[in-house]
Amino acid sequence: MLSGNIAVAQQLAEETTLENEFLNFIPTSYTKDGQIIFYSANTKDKESGLFKNLQVYNEGFEKIKDISIENPTYETYTLIKRREPVRDFTTGNVTYTGDWVSTKENEYEANGYNLMGLESCTETDGGMACSSREYGYLTQTLFNEDEKFEYFFTTQEIRETNKVETDRDNDGQIDEIWTSFSLTESGLEIRQDDGTVIFRHEYSNEAGSSVEGWPKIYKVGRKAFLMICEQIFHPSEPSYNKYTIYSVSKEASEIAYVKTLAGALRAYPNPARKGGILTMEFPKAQDADARREVRVTSMDGQTLLCHPVAADAHTVQIPLRRMNAGIYNFTLTENGQVVENSRIVVR
Repeated sequence: MLSGNIAVAQQLAEETTLENEFLNFIPTSYTKDGQIIFYSANTKDKESGLFKNLQVYNEGFEKIKDISIENPTYETYTLIKRREPVRDFTTGNVTYTGDWVSTKENEYEANGYNLMGLESCTETDGGMACSSREYGYLTQTLFNEDEKFEYFFTTQEIRETNKVETDRDNDGQIDEIWTSFSLTESGLEIRQDDGTVIFRHEYSNEAGSSVEGWPKIYKVGRKAFLMICEQIFHPSEPSYNKYTIYSVSKEASEIAYVKTLAGALRAYPNPARKGGILTMEFPKAQDADARREVRVTSMDGQTLLCHPVAADAHTVQIPLRRMNAGIYNFTLTENGQVVENSRIVVR
């Protein structure tokens, strides 16, 4: 009898072996007729973190769908414009007053994010339950009632993100211009498993800025709201957040704009340097007895630092000596509840 059980267990293990990076499930409130559905993700390669596909399984772990994810590549570069030198043969002095010449340097192939995880907060009896966006990649009936699966896709583009002008000969005239063209996120789309785009949110397009964004769903009572957070970076200013709220009606297949809110959390410098100090600014707590802290987590959800913050404080400095180059989540909590999130780039 025991050997029979072992054989069955071995057979089940063989049948459910997955080749992809992790196994997750779609909450039954987001599936057609409450079906039990699992999925696993396969990355393009370990370095880029780009997703190649999602494989979907029923409760018997039979594959029912293989969803291919777009993997675009881009070229970042620096455009350098210089005036050619002109020599005064009488004095031997050189000035940069000749014709403008353009060159393209620092050309690199770049990959950004493609599949974006969805964070969710759902009302429960006497409270709420929130999930991490790091693994919530797939839904089915969150935004409409058909049988197609849905996921968030980050669109990107090459944009001018920095410009430096120089007067090399100190004659009061600009004679050299370095313009950086970098990969930046341009928007967030909800795509179905066949690639159809059913919703798009355009990110802020401020000159010289770059944006990182992520989605969060709130289910309160019988209503659902989609919040899209944009963290906006400027080369010489603190980063800041902007939140756009949409109401979701899956019965009407409608995602309607409600309001845009300005974030109160600012962090600088951003990008920051490893070993440096990060300064965060935020409003003072309204409750003088509030327990607040800043929590730092890596992109895989590991908590790296918890820093207490006084209720009357409006700034805090975070040492970055333990952080390698990468992207980190900074979360301000008050009495155990998340007040605001921010992303920081460490170089």
